[in-house]
Amino acid sequence: MTSWSRTGWVAVGCGPRWRGCRRWGCRSPSRAPGGHDLFPVAGRPGRLWVTTSASVFQYDIAGGAFVQDFAGAAEIVRPGVKAIGDDPRTGQALSTVPESGLGETWWTTRVGVHRPPGSYTLVNGGIYKARWWLPR
Repeated sequence: MTSWSRTGWVAVGCGPRWRGCRRWGCRSPSRAPGGHDLFPVAGRPGRLWVTTSASVFQYDIAGGAFVQDFAGAAEIVRPGVKAIGDDPRTGQALSTVPESGLGETWWTTRVGVHRPPGSYTLVNGGIYKARWWLPR
């Protein structure tokens, strides 16, 4: 499913990417088990977004470390995030967090946008993952 935003397309879908972490040699931070998402940081080559049950991180491939030194971290870092991604043109990030009372425990009807804050809502929907649709 895709939706139009002021800055481009937002693509939403499903499917965990955590197993891909082995490609870069990273492991889930020991203090935060339960990996959910792994996706390149569009605005910072050499970094990967990582979400766990407990938090949101960026993995610095060269440094081999999980960090939370990214812009907007105070707003973005929280438990239960299922998807995270950024738009290199605007610096905006988007994320999904499950809502209770929907058909599946991992669904939400809202994609949160950060920097500046906002959201997209899919009425009667069930969103798991969300991505910016970026030109190559």
